[in-house]
Amino acid sequence: MNPGIFYRLLLSLTLLFLVSTSFIAYGLINEAKNVYEKVRLHQAHMMAKGLAESSLDFLATNDYELLEGGLRGTTAIDNFAYAYLSKGNGVIISHTDPALVAHKVDSVGEIVAPVVKDVFYLNRPVREVIYPVYLANKHMANAHLAYYMDTKSEYSEEIIIKVVVLLFAILLILSIATFFILRSCLKPVENLAYAMQKVTHNKDYSARVGKQSNDEIGLLVNSFNTMLEQIQQHDNELNSQKENAEKLADEAKIFANEMSLTNNDLENEISERVRIESRLKDLSETLEQRVGDRTKKLEQLNKIIADVSRSAGMAEVASGVLHNVGNVLNSVNISSSIIRGQLLKSSAVNLKKVVTMLNENKGQLGEFMTTNNKGMQVPEFLKLLSDRLQHEHDFFIAELDNLDSNITHIKNIIQMQQSHAGNFSLTEPVQLADLIEDALKINMDKSDFYKIQVVRKFQKLPIMQLDKHNLLQIIINLVSNSKHALLDADIENKVLTIVLSKSANMVVIEVKDNGIGIAKEDLPRLFEYGFTKRKNGHGFGLHNCALVAKTLGGEITAESEGLGTGASFSFSFPVDAGTSHS
Repeated sequence: MNPGIFYRLLLSLTLLFLVSTSFIAYGLINEAKNVYEKVRLHQAHMMAKGLAESSLDFLATNDYELLEGGLRGTTAIDNFAYAYLSKGNGVIISHTDPALVAHKVDSVGEIVAPVVKDVFYLNRPVREVIYPVYLANKHMANAHLAYYMDTKSEYSEEIIIKVVVLLFAILLILSIATFFILRSCLKPVENLAYAMQKVTHNKDYSARVGKQSNDEIGLLVNSFNTMLEQIQQHDNELNSQKENAEKLADEAKIFANEMSLTNNDLENEISERVRIESRLKDLSETLEQRVGDRTKKLEQLNKIIADVSRSAGMAEVASGVLHNVGNVLNSVNISSSIIRGQLLKSSAVNLKKVVTMLNENKGQLGEFMTTNNKGMQVPEFLKLLSDRLQHEHDFFIAELDNLDSNITHIKNIIQMQQSHAGNFSLTEPVQLADLIEDALKINMDKSDFYKIQVVRKFQKLPIMQLDKHNLLQIIINLVSNSKHALLDADIENKVLTIVLSKSANMVVIEVKDNGIGIAKEDLPRLFEYGFTKRKNGHGFGLHNCALVAKTLGGEITAESEGLGTGASFSFSFPVDAGTSHS
């Protein structure tokens, strides 16, 4: 037990008992004094009354000697001072002390009731009781009886001593009881203190204090044990969270490595596409200079696409653009092969044979043309050859026009993407309807528009100051997803619906399709990095769109009733997207 707390409490309670006992003793002593004084006063009254009654006979016979003898019998009162009889005018009739004769006595007159006076006699305070003496309604005298007030009775002193001894005995008993009470009360507190010290120094939250009673200290012990259990539970949870944090950090490192590998794969894929485009350029070098010039511009534009996609981090957009360009390049390659094949088997080769034959017979050309079988067939042959060459000329012109149209389409796609991706300012004036049209042109070629019906439901909105680059990136990805879902669906009427609306301070762009749909179990994972159900997909597009939407202060949500029911993606963002959230 800690001696400091115990002895301080014991000393405090002892002092409290001592002070309380002193006040009680002081009160009892005063009460004893008051009782003693009341007893003496009552005794003096009785003696004075008896003196007055017994003096009637003596006063009637004027026998003052017998009266004086009766007065001496009144000395039975404690600390008796004197007794005498006096007339109403103050003349002493009889007395117990000769000194009273010389003592000046004040006249009290003819009183009808007892009177108590505090006076001095021989320089000592006395209390005098005056009782009237009447005979047949005639005032005969006043009986005076006095006792000293400055003396103590042995009886009162004995009572005081007994009271003090009793109170100090009570003090001793209470002190001993307090000692054991404090000892029993402080023991659980001491156990609590030791447990707290153990918890503080050793961080041992498994320590518990045994419950010894159901009183307030027992409740305190229960609360302390409950607190330790909660602290221990929180400590375990903190350790568990620490382990989870370390685990998440390891997973983040793995995720970063996977992202690095994915980025490398994307760069390799883009490089491979550039290599294929370069090869197509080499195959088209035999075409006319115009085709060659167009092909050189195509190579430059393709390099611009690669640079823009890498610098802006728009792998998904670049992939979509290259896909559309690749589709057009297939047409270019086919046209080039057709022209090459047609040139190899062109009828112009036969013209050289006719010219050689005519040169051989130029000296007799007229005869040769009219008499020789071969010569006679030359005009008809030239006519047929002319028709054939004209047909080939028309065919080459049509193929070149088709080739020129495809190359122009590639140029438009790249210029459109370049115009959006080359500007990296945070905000600029944007007409959202035009931005959606640009996303459609980037994502879909002519054949796509033949296969898919695009329904536009655009609310008329003013030009807004927005982050054009990031908005286009999101819209392109959403349109691309819906387009692939429709192309993969085995249905006749493929419909892509785009809704543009504004409510309060939010703009909503909704892209809906009736394509292959999304399985319900896949909906929660759509925006996870790496999650994809599409063949050759990499799972980056929707994940990146969700991150970009968040930086704009918006969000993307997806809905689908299941496979075969189509899907709907809703992109909502504030009208000041890119200004306060970028």
